[in-house]
Amino acid sequence: MNNFLKKNQRLLTALPAFFFVATAIGADPMQAETGAASPARVLEQSFIDVYEKVAPSVVVIRVERPGSLRPFLFNAPDFPTDGTGEDAKVPPSKQSLSQPSPSKRDWETGSGCIIESGGYIVTNFHVVNQARVVQVFLKDGRRFDADLVGSDSKTDLALLKIDVDGLAAILPGDPEKARIGQWTLGIGAPFNLEYSYSVGWLTGKKRGGLIEDQCIPYLQTTAPMNPGNSGGPLCDIDGRVLGINTLIQVNGAGLGFAIPMDLVSEVCKQLKETGKIVRPSLGIETVSLRDVVEPMLRYLPETSVGVLVKRIRARSPASQSPLKQFDVVVAVDDRPVCNITDLQSEMIRKRHGQTIRLTVFRRIPGHGSTSIDIPVILNNPAASALQEPAQRNDALPRKKEKELGDPLGLEVAAITDDLAQKFGISISQGVVVTKVYSNGAAAHSGLEPGAVITDIDQAPVVNREVYSKMVQCFQAAKGMLVFYNRQGEQSSVFIRQVLQP
Repeated sequence: MNNFLKKNQRLLTALPAFFFVATAIGADPMQAETGAASPARVLEQSFIDVYEKVAPSVVVIRVERPGSLRPFLFNAPDFPTDGTGEDAKVPPSKQSLSQPSPSKRDWETGSGCIIESGGYIVTNFHVVNQARVVQVFLKDGRRFDADLVGSDSKTDLALLKIDVDGLAAILPGDPEKARIGQWTLGIGAPFNLEYSYSVGWLTGKKRGGLIEDQCIPYLQTTAPMNPGNSGGPLCDIDGRVLGINTLIQVNGAGLGFAIPMDLVSEVCKQLKETGKIVRPSLGIETVSLRDVVEPMLRYLPETSVGVLVKRIRARSPASQSPLKQFDVVVAVDDRPVCNITDLQSEMIRKRHGQTIRLTVFRRIPGHGSTSIDIPVILNNPAASALQEPAQRNDALPRKKEKELGDPLGLEVAAITDDLAQKFGISISQGVVVTKVYSNGAAAHSGLEPGAVITDIDQAPVVNREVYSKMVQCFQAAKGMLVFYNRQGEQSSVFIRQVLQP
């Protein structure tokens, strides 16, 4: 008996709490006699009300695609693995579903939400991708063939249309106002179990970086989800839809993720209007403030939140605006930007040709930090595409130089017509790098002949004489921040240590 107690000490410790909860949930005879409902019964009725309110707006989607060899996956990249990178084995009870059959059509099952009474339904892109046939089943048993209005792989959303009117549409909620810890409820068809209901809590917001090439600020929930829940609603306790379920954390402890409803509404609106999404590009590379190394901090404005502009692409919307490198973006159209996920989630909502307003903090040497509003006209990323400049091949043997050039290990010249033509220079201010010494401080910086140095330590390089005075102040231990322009692309490099020949 003593050994049993030792082995089960944690279990026994938890039993009193379990019995307390069970007692609270159980019916109180006195309350039953008086007709008063216990808090547990009130909560239970709230769950029932949400289901009865939302379920008629949820549909079951069945698709047939070429080469369907296994049951529908909640999200293909996150299908469980056995640790080798291969798909986990299908349980024996499901093996018959995963084998191709020449005499039986292979259908995969997902979920969807009615967003307009006229037959518009939103689901996930991965639910209907490459489908030959899409069928929609309503709660009342009616079945319809669906047409694909449009889809967007970047947000994993698709808009369907069925030929019917008078449907019950979902009531969109406001994910921005949702609070961590509030109830979340999901409805879907996991493992073909139609209209299954699950309950949990909202455990996170704006979870980014979960899927490569996607910029979705996911909602995170503990409401149990499984393959087949994709496209179903994630609701609050009032029956308002906070998001569309789309991902599960296979190796996590029951975590699910939903696309916020405000993003869903914007994407579906554009799909309904044009059948496709043309997403603009801002044309910048950014870095989180927490990833900035200590020597660089002295160049930053005084702010603890935001996103640092590291590079500005040539011929991009940002390059046509007053935005500068080392500006810190803190808001887009007055919506706060605290990190890269915030910036991505704002930009994914914007449209081609739209003018946005970036609020940035900028450090002005000798004057501290200031807040600036910068208008940027967005355009199609294809219009601003530019091939990356060729990278140095540092694997090649380097010839030892007798001299280091200037203190940075460079030779520079004033911008002339000949140099402008030779290197494709389109700006007039700065100095042109004509040589990079292999044993100089800038040898591994990425600077190459043809780069135009425009600023040093955030002060403008007006001409060659100004440049010479600036670099004479270079200290290897302290370092120097050099801004340069190459073929229209604005970049920077922090040069810190002199290399030994």
